[in-house]
Amino acid sequence: MNHYQTTFILSPVLSEEAVKQSVNHFADLLAKEKAEKITQTDPKLQYLAYPIKKMHSGIYVDMEFTAASHIIAKLETNYKRNEQVLRFLTTKLDKHAIAYKAQSGNEAIDKSKEEATTTKPEEEKQEANSLSTNQERKKKYCRFKRFGIKYIDYKKENFLKSFLNEQGKILPRRLTGTSAKYQRKVARAVKKARILALLPFVADNFK
Repeated sequence: MNHYQTTFILSPVLSEEAVKQSVNHFADLLAKEKAEKITQTDPKLQYLAYPIKKMHSGIYVDMEFTAASHIIAKLETNYKRNEQVLRFLTTKLDKHAIAYKAQSGNEAIDKSKEEATTTKPEEEKQEANSLSTNQERKKKYCRFKRFGIKYIDYKKENFLKSFLNEQGKILPRRLTGTSAKYQRKVARAVKKARILALLPFVADNFK
């Protein structure tokens, strides 16, 4: 039994009842295949980073469950057969992702960690102010290692934008100080966010 998270986007033109039927259909499919559902988010309408099937918004639904690996193929086949599903993505969660999901209910913890990775601590600001003009360059460091972040959530698009330049390209390690290990994790998270239209592929749509 593996731990999975699946996200699918439904057409925004669906009625509330149709959305419930679609969500229940996939939930019943998992139950039929003896998958154990852990969490399920409420359907959420939000804008897409780029149009999908001429739609500029979509209804996002997340499900987290444990199941045997062969169930994923059946689930994704049902996604493809359903015309109301604009896009979907199923990922296998590792131990760090599972631990992150377990505490993700505490939004204050997640928010404080994200703010810590994107802003300098107060003591670093004081130290930087005390440096002379020719020593103003702050030594780069891996923010993920410093703040103990093991998992990068691809649904935190605002956090991922801090690692992208104005053209939407991932900033190199020489500018961010991110280690090679976490640079790969950032790249994978950005790719997943782009697949789900949380981030755009091209610079014209980047904001």
